[in-house]
Amino acid sequence: MSRGISKKMAPSHAYRQVIRISKRDSAWVYHILEAQGGIASYSTLSRLDSKSERESEKAPLLSPQGEATCDLELTIPVGFLTQVQEVLSHLEKGGVWIFELKPPTLESPQR
Repeated sequence: MSRGISKKMAPSHAYRQVIRISKRDSAWVYHILEAQGGIASYSTLSRLDSKSERESEKAPLLSPQGEATCDLELTIPVGFLTQVQEVLSHLEKGGVWIFELKPPTLESPQR
């Protein structure tokens, strides 16, 4: 009997969210997300990746403190959206600047 993940166990959908944070805070945000035990995965995006999708005239390139920023794409399993939003809210309350470039959008898995 195989012990791998069956298709029945694999998540059928996930939310995708893109946020911009200060580079100064990036290691802390990565640490906090990883410490949450799999509620989300993240990728740091290049400014060239899907630029037209993420950029708008309202999206600041620098944080309010004038610091360089980086963009994170979060992939959030359906059952963990509320927890991820709570984690992001707590980070903001703790002083981490977070700008939402793309709100959580439910997407089907790529096959």
